[in-house]
Amino acid sequence: MSSNVCIVGCGYVGLTLGVVLADHGFKVWGIEKNTQVVKQLNAGEPHFHEKGLKELLKKHLNKNIFFSEQMPKEKMEVFVISVGTPIDLKKKKTLMHPVVSAAKTIASHLTDGALVILRSTVPVGTTSKVVKPVLKKSKKNFLLAMCPERTAEGKSLDFFTQKS
Repeated sequence: MSSNVCIVGCGYVGLTLGVVLADHGFKVWGIEKNTQVVKQLNAGEPHFHEKGLKELLKKHLNKNIFFSEQMPKEKMEVFVISVGTPIDLKKKKTLMHPVVSAAKTIASHLTDGALVILRSTVPVGTTSKVVKPVLKKSKKNFLLAMCPERTAEGKSLDFFTQKS
């Protein structure tokens, strides 16, 4: 099992995924460009409400989960892109610059054998047509996957915190 996971984008999808992974023993680095969000998370305060999120965040903060605006120095086995993808309403088109930026950041930190997972809400083909070409420029051997965002706001942690 890979132990070091870097999640680029600590919004609703990235943060909830990160705390669940931390709760399952992974070391998680959350990378977020919004300075205020990073400060809040490092103070143990999520920037949105999700039942159980604050408790899990505080339980694992600076133990299994860390937040920064910069990529970690540690070797990452897994990278997850979970950045927002705004829509240009006039052109009815998804704006891909956040995904491209995240992929470029990851490409500069890739090591051979790393897994990159695209978890943002994106049009069909984004993984192969947008992310893969950016990562290939790194000249590293990597694995690439797409895991469509299927998080239900307000219920994302329920599945993982239910007692059987």
